[in-house]
Amino acid sequence: MSKNEDDYYIKRVLSGDREAFAFFIDKYQQMAFSIAISITKRENAAKEVVQDAFVQVFKSLKSFKGESLFSTWLHRIVVNEALKFVRRNKKERIEIEFDDATAITFTAENDALSVIEIEEKKEEIKRVLLTLKPKERLVLTLFYLKEFSHAEISESTGFSKNNVKILLYRGRKSFASAFRLINKR
Repeated sequence: MSKNEDDYYIKRVLSGDREAFAFFIDKYQQMAFSIAISITKRENAAKEVVQDAFVQVFKSLKSFKGESLFSTWLHRIVVNEALKFVRRNKKERIEIEFDDATAITFTAENDALSVIEIEEKKEEIKRVLLTLKPKERLVLTLFYLKEFSHAEISESTGFSKNNVKILLYRGRKSFASAFRLINKR
C-alpha cells in the first residue's frame, strides 16, 4: 500500500497539486531528520539539511523514475545534502545524540548501576565517533546503530557495495585506534 500511496501523491504533485507534497513531508520528515542528524550531529544542522532535501525532492520529483522506492530515493538525497553540509562546515564541532529508543534498548533489563555504565559507554562511543571521517561515521552508524545491511547502506547512500565494505573496514580500524587513544588518557 505504501508504494501505491507514494505513487498516487507523486502523480498529484506532478499534475500541479503542490499541497499534495505535504503528504511526503508528513510521512518522511522523521526518517529524513534521523538520517540527517546521524551525519551532521547537530539538531539545527539536521533541520536545515532536511529542509534542503525536501526542496531538492520537490524540484527533482519529475526525474524520479520509480525504479526504487520513493523512500530510498529520498534517503539518498538526504544523505547527499547532509554530506554536502558537513563538507561546507567541516571546522565546526559536532555532537552525537542517541535517540531514546536506543537508550531504552540498552537499559530495559538493567539495574541502576548498569544504566550508569551504559551511559558512560555511550559517551565514550560518542567521543570516538566524533573523531571519524563523516563517511566512515555514517556507514558505522547505519550498520551498527540502525542495523542496515550492506545492500541497504549502498542503496541509501549511493555508495557502491564495495565502497560500503571498505568504509566499514576503515571505520572499524579508525574507531578501534581512536577508542584506544581516548581510553589511554
